[in-house]
Amino acid sequence: MSEGTRIDINAYLARFDAPLRELALAVREVILAADPEFDEAIKWRNPVYEKGGIVCAIVMYTNHVNLEFFRGIELSDPEGLLEGTGKKGKHVKIESVEDIQPDAFTALIREAAALEER
Repeated sequence: MSEGTRIDINAYLARFDAPLRELALAVREVILAADPEFDEAIKWRNPVYEKGGIVCAIVMYTNHVNLEFFRGIELSDPEGLLEGTGKKGKHVKIESVEDIQPDAFTALIREAAALEER
C-alpha cells in the first residue's frame, strides 16, 4: 500500500467526529495487522480492503461502524459475530472500542482474504 493511499484514508476519516473516527481507525488497525499487503482505497464512500478481490470494508454510520464482509455468508464465524440478512454480505456492528475483538476479527478477515485468493 502506498503512503499516498494511507494519507487519503486518514484525510477521509478526518471528516468524522472523534469518537467515530477513532473507532474506524481502531478497526483499520486490526485489518492492516491481519494482512499488511491489503490494497486500501475509498470506494462507495468507505475504506475498502482488497487482495485479489474485495475482502472487507469499514462502513461508517452515525453512531457506529460496520466491518463489512462482501462474501460474509461464506465465512465460518465461530464466535457468532456476523449480522445481516443479505444474500452474500454480512457485517460486524461495532459501537465502541470494547466491541473490537482483534483475534476474532483477524480470523474473519483472513478467512475472507483466502476466499478472494482462490
